[in-house]
Parts: sequence; C-alpha cells; structure tokens
Amino acid sequence: MSAICTCGQERHLYYRRDGTVFHGDQNAAALACARSFGDADQRRVAVNSLWNGVSVSTVFLGMDHNWGGGPPLIFETMAFHTSDKYDPQERYSTEAEALAGHRKMVARYRWDIRAAVAALLHLARALAAKWRR
Repeated sequence: MSAICTCGQERHLYYRRDGTVFHGDQNAAALACARSFGDADQRRVAVNSLWNGVSVSTVFLGMDHNWGGGPPLIFETMAFHTSDKYDPQERYSTEAEALAGHRKMVARYRWDIRAAVAALLHLARALAAKWRR
C-alpha cells in the first residue's frame, strides 16, 4: 500500500522536507524517510534559547501528523519551560509557515517573566542543595 487511506481519499504518510511524498509501499516509504534523517541538522528548522530559560524549537517531522484530514502537517514548533501549564505546540504544512510560526512563538515567550522567575527558583534550589552537601 502506498499511502494510508481515509474516507476513500488517498492519504500519504511520509514526506520530504520540501513537501514531496515518499512513494512506494508503506515500509519502503518509512525506511526512505528514516534514512533522510541521518543528521539532526536535517530535521532542525530553527531553535532559540531565550534569556528567561524558555526554548523554542521548530523541527521537520517527516510524517504527517494531521489525523483529521486536510493538508499534511509535517513541521512542528514547541516552546519548553514556559509559564504555561503545558508546553505549547503548533504544527504546519510548509517550512515557510513553520518559520513564521517559530518567530511568532519566540515573540510570545520572549518576555515571559513568570518563566524567568521559575528558572531562577530552580537554579536557586539546585545551588542550595549543592551547598548543603
């Protein structure tokens, strides 16, 4: 089978970074996709470590993560160590969309003061634990 089918429409699962599809049966497409990930830099689109301890990372996924239909979602941006309860995540169809989303998330968390306070408290606790030894 060359794709995952949903609702009678052909659905491809594995993609190259430029958005083209890996063809062939599902196993061959998965193997070709995995081989294209030989270097971590091939997956990394953008990464920023902000002054307040927040990290924003955008990566190429290689596999369509749009399980509800619509265009394939093959890029993902996440922010880590934010003051939000859960680390935010957005997915995109193209590298251009992913880069724009990355910039938007960096701007959103650049001045996250609560994240900076949490990072400082974590550092203070770690130092205090080290001094107690």
